[in-house]
Amino acid sequence: MVQAIKPNGTLRFVTIGSWAPVNIPAHKVRVRNRDGVYLPAIITSIPPHFMTAEQKKAVPKISDMAIDVGATSAEEVKNQFKIDIGAPVVPDVRFEYLDHRDVMLGKAFDNRIGTACLADTLRELDGQDLDVDIVASLSAQEEVGERGAQVTVKKIQPDLSIVFEGPPADDTFSPEYMIQTGMKRGPMLRDRDTSIIVNPRFQKYVLDRAGAKGIKAQRAVRTGGGNDGAVINLYSGAPTIVLGIPVRYAHTPYSYVAFEDYVSALKLTVDVLKSLNAEVIGRF
Repeated sequence: MVQAIKPNGTLRFVTIGSWAPVNIPAHKVRVRNRDGVYLPAIITSIPPHFMTAEQKKAVPKISDMAIDVGATSAEEVKNQFKIDIGAPVVPDVRFEYLDHRDVMLGKAFDNRIGTACLADTLRELDGQDLDVDIVASLSAQEEVGERGAQVTVKKIQPDLSIVFEGPPADDTFSPEYMIQTGMKRGPMLRDRDTSIIVNPRFQKYVLDRAGAKGIKAQRAVRTGGGNDGAVINLYSGAPTIVLGIPVRYAHTPYSYVAFEDYVSALKLTVDVLKSLNAEVIGRF
């Protein structure tokens, strides 16, 4: 988000959510002006010709970065580009499906991929006779305090909950025995992170369903991260699981998701929801 407009026409900004400063410089972004038009821009960086030896080694600070929309003065930014303080900024990345690898490349899969899986779950179950009522919700601002989920859970008051996530994959840097969110290994069912310990009986039920149906799945015990399931537990006490579709390079402008992981997550969710009734839920 734009925090201030500098005299030279560049924009000081703050990040929303969890961004690592090393992933930000020199990337393309788009800034929304007061007319709703997204203008192309670049995150500034000092050319290597002008860097000191210390600057080349140092981790950049967000407070030292800026956004350049191609202007030369604050007046130009405000009057011609029509950009105000508070303007939203997003990475300028196009979604691609790479069919030769069966992977998707794009931005914000945490949690666009969960949103897509939620929508497809509703499509798959549309018109079917179920023993439970399905309510779907999208909650904003999970990255800055699970604020939207607090409103959602109070309105829905669920008896049971499945939280879709786009968790960071760990298969490109972890030893094999520690890989718990690997790409093309199926959806991840998280046992624990810093915000939640999931319902163990519901977790086992879903994992057993995956095994019986031959759907690949993996489970994870995390020492970091959080999700909206924590809010559901806090405000409703409903048995909750976290079903994640692994995202390589989450919280950067470019991420990979394997389409087969997406399909597996969808199949598993649909199967579980079809199998539920009051008696089954009562056992959790």
